[in-house]
Amino acid sequence: MRRSIVFILLASSCALAQADEAKKSELADRLAKVLDFGKQWSNFETECAQTTGSPFDPDAIYGANPAVFGGMTPRSAYWPRIQEAYRKFQLTVCGELSSGKFDPLIAKELGGQMTEAELAASIKFFQSAAGVSFRRANDKASETARRLLGQRVGVDSPGYLTMQKALNDIASEYQRAPR
Repeated sequence: MRRSIVFILLASSCALAQADEAKKSELADRLAKVLDFGKQWSNFETECAQTTGSPFDPDAIYGANPAVFGGMTPRSAYWPRIQEAYRKFQLTVCGELSSGKFDPLIAKELGGQMTEAELAASIKFFQSAAGVSFRRANDKASETARRLLGQRVGVDSPGYLTMQKALNDIASEYQRAPR
């Protein structure tokens, strides 16, 4: 009889824990939807798909380091194929960063890092006028930060050009004295 009572208590405790986890997971999903990370990611997806001036722009890459393409230039008959290969690669990369793929990951992370009470309070806050205003300002700040980061690490950025010059110098030295 004692074993039966212990078993019933353990089974009840497991069922309650599962119910709590299900509620927490539901709250995490709701918070992820309220925060609307999908909107930020869709803006990024749009920016990511633009090839001109991006790290995936073969013309910009050629401008920074003409040796990259093994002697082919934008005037080469093969250049359209190079551009198409880069375009396909960029679409693949951008597709991997789509909002639909990140939403479940964001919800899982929120649920893993926050308590049920914190999730509920966050939902309440972010649905309030102050929370909506914060989300709007945060979206704008994130967009600005992404744009600035892109400018600082793109193929025409000073850091990238410095790296390309160093690579060109190394390649020239190698051509003179291979080892």
